[in-house]
Amino acid sequence: MSVLRRLMSRVQSVWRMAALVRQDRAVAWLGPRRRVVLVHQMGRVGSMSVYAALRAVPGVLPVHVHFLSPTMREAARREARSASRPVPDHVREGALAAWFVRRNRTQREALVVTLVRDPVAFVLSDLFHNEVAAAVCAENGKRPGTENHADPKEQAELEEQADALAQVARERLAAFDPETDYMARWMREELHGVHGVDVLAEGFAPEAGWRVYGGTASVRVAVFRLEDAPRVFVPVMRGELGVHVEELGRTNAADQRPYAALYAAVTERLALPDDVLDRIYGAPFAQTLYSPEEIAAFRQKWGAGKAATA
Repeated sequence: MSVLRRLMSRVQSVWRMAALVRQDRAVAWLGPRRRVVLVHQMGRVGSMSVYAALRAVPGVLPVHVHFLSPTMREAARREARSASRPVPDHVREGALAAWFVRRNRTQREALVVTLVRDPVAFVLSDLFHNEVAAAVCAENGKRPGTENHADPKEQAELEEQADALAQVARERLAAFDPETDYMARWMREELHGVHGVDVLAEGFAPEAGWRVYGGTASVRVAVFRLEDAPRVFVPVMRGELGVHVEELGRTNAADQRPYAALYAAVTERLALPDDVLDRIYGAPFAQTLYSPEEIAAFRQKWGAGKAATA
């Protein structure tokens, strides 16, 4: 990230934190208070679309955070330092949001919105949004998605990059452990540890694609599946939670990014063996959030036998 972009990002972060502080009970005299909605999510689940939709609602202040728990904020700091990167702005914003929730949870209802998604699709999205895709493509001196696919040479290079990235994804998924997996840890540390909501113990409603939980004190936590969000997000927010969202657009989706063709090629190549699929979709996270029929469809989509049935 260039120095200018980093500076702009920091200024925007400070502005967002100042907007949240203005909603604190101690400074109510500054003006009308807005309804704070925490878009508290694990990343790579389409939350920027939710954040953008909430920003358009008058009287609502959406706060987009990854980590409110001290454990996961510190882990993010260590990861950044070990890679010689600056600590991400969202870690500081998460610390401020955690302070705000603790101070104000007895004064007003706290509304938390989060999303979950298919674990395999999550790993693919994470692969492309972080540095791995760029590192693999750098071997050819290109950024993901910059190829001219009408040129046979460029198409061959894209296919080579897709093969390499699909192998990285297979290795990551082969190492899946339901106890230490990031998605399971996030739900345990963030939803349960911070808000008192244990989705795995309380259950979900796969047929609906969403559920609203009552957490600690006056917290309500709305959990949506990304696969169902286009259908259910607006009516649930309006009807169940009283937040008059007009529409849910698509922001930062893979098919809108410069690497869309490469992403599609990697998806086509990803074929996982049954033992890996058993561990991923037999985990409590998947078993709670998805029906047996949906899990069967995921296994068909990502399984090693999909090429034979295509």
